[in-house]
Amino acid sequence: MSITITGFVFIIMTLYGLIFNQRFLYIITIFFLPFSATAVINVGVEGEGSSIQPYMFIGFFWMLSFYVKKISALKIYKAEFKPIAYLLLFTFTALISLIMPISINGQEYGNVTGKLGEYLPIVFSLKNITQFMYLLFGVLFSLTLYFHNKNLQNFNHTIKIYSRAIIFVIAWGILELASHYLGFKYPSIIFNNSFNSAAGGFGAVLDDELATTRIASVAVEASILTQTVIILLPFLVFSRVYNRHIFGNRQDLIFGIVCILFILRSTSTTGLLGLFFLFFTCGIFYFQILKRKKRQRLVIQIAFILPITIGVIYFFFFGYINNVLFSKGSSYSALERGEAISGAWRNFLNYPLLGTGWGSVSSFDLFVRIMSNVGIVGVVFFLMFILAIIRNQFKSKQGILKYYNVSLITSFATLLFTNAISGFSFTFGYFWLIIGLSLISKFKDSGYQSEETDLLIDTIIK
Repeated sequence: MSITITGFVFIIMTLYGLIFNQRFLYIITIFFLPFSATAVINVGVEGEGSSIQPYMFIGFFWMLSFYVKKISALKIYKAEFKPIAYLLLFTFTALISLIMPISINGQEYGNVTGKLGEYLPIVFSLKNITQFMYLLFGVLFSLTLYFHNKNLQNFNHTIKIYSRAIIFVIAWGILELASHYLGFKYPSIIFNNSFNSAAGGFGAVLDDELATTRIASVAVEASILTQTVIILLPFLVFSRVYNRHIFGNRQDLIFGIVCILFILRSTSTTGLLGLFFLFFTCGIFYFQILKRKKRQRLVIQIAFILPITIGVIYFFFFGYINNVLFSKGSSYSALERGEAISGAWRNFLNYPLLGTGWGSVSSFDLFVRIMSNVGIVGVVFFLMFILAIIRNQFKSKQGILKYYNVSLITSFATLLFTNAISGFSFTFGYFWLIIGLSLISKFKDSGYQSEETDLLIDTIIK
């Protein structure tokens, strides 16, 4: 076990925040959520070990200070109890499922590492415990975010902190890209110092003849990087629709465009497909907002613009689309992912009730991984959790609160979609940020829509 150079800085900041400024402690917890390739403490050997990410280390002390001060004042609204209960039942199922690798004891083989053709006997190991601890910490972290952000002012503050974090992530990604083209050494020791084998995404090259450099920035790889950025986009898109800006009308527009261009330049298939899904979802919500005449006008505009857009993409960006999307289907990465998913599916069929145990099998998707690890029982609770979240947000979609509900639904759905095509990212902080915020369907200081509420919200936002 070793503390990284950056880790010493995090420890000093955490101690300062814990002792002198707990607001600062929360700010750095949220700010460092995207830093999945950064380690405060590394365990094991480089390339095979694991790490404690900044959000885990700082977040632990923030949660400790939060509950010491506010545990007696915590409240869960009746409508929000269901998704929380389902999330806890899912976590409990993951705990119970740990009896499965003990029971199997090597009689079943699974793709434990996710590597192509590497099937190992399924036995109970330290990995099962550490993977469950990642899940348990994430669930507790999301619930604490839920309690903290039920105040509308806190919610807006959280979105603004995370937005500034993404600005830094993009800037650091540009630095990474510049180091490749300008020839100076990329300072990976600062934010890309994790011993985790998945954390070497910086400097990766897209598998094409041009050898286009990918961007990972402070994330473990490009696909995770794009997810940290894309979950913020719904708040920027609907800020213009509902006139509820994060930084300002023009600033949000520029920021949103930069985020989209950054995702595209990352050359991540997950990012590209995620953008298609996000804008399709945003389009559906926007269409519902419009009145009948404006809807008709929009349909005519789409019918005119869509063929032109497709033509421009085909003639000018076909090479990019082909390399990022279509050629990936025959790449080594695609074969590796496909085999891992099919192997996990076979494990599920052999052990359908509780799966092979949490953390026993790897799969580069969301639902097959859940089924293979915690079986039908676990996936049912997870699906009920998803449905309860979406139902609550739609029920609360009234008046001025539409901006928050629609943004959360879109961000939550996009998060699930990107996880479905790339893997369950429960070890990363951005995942639990959206989970925690999505649990909120009613703010403590606003209730539902009223004229007084309008004035209060307008005052807070301005």
